[in-house]
Amino acid sequence: MKKYICTTCKTIFNMHTPDMHCPQCGGLLVVNIVDMLHAAEQQLFGFVAHIKGDSIVDLVDAMGLTQEEWDKLRDGEASYIPEELKQTVDDYFTTKGEVEV
Repeated sequence: MKKYICTTCKTIFNMHTPDMHCPQCGGLLVVNIVDMLHAAEQQLFGFVAHIKGDSIVDLVDAMGLTQEEWDKLRDGEASYIPEELKQTVDDYFTTKGEVEV
């Protein structure tokens, strides 16, 4: 799901695949550039963390990711994560952060 912003009324919508027109005023919907910049920043953060040698548990902890958030991401938007790493994060939450990496 992405955030879109109406170019006319400036309302922000969370949508999967919008018809590109605002449901409130009919204006044009565009991807919210702030969200795109935030996503780029997060990707760079993850890359640098990897270069430094941080584990997936280090990243989960640094993000402050909750069990509920992980459950939503695990098989949805994070489906690209290998099963072994998913299990490591599952173990992290199961043991309340006391997993060895």
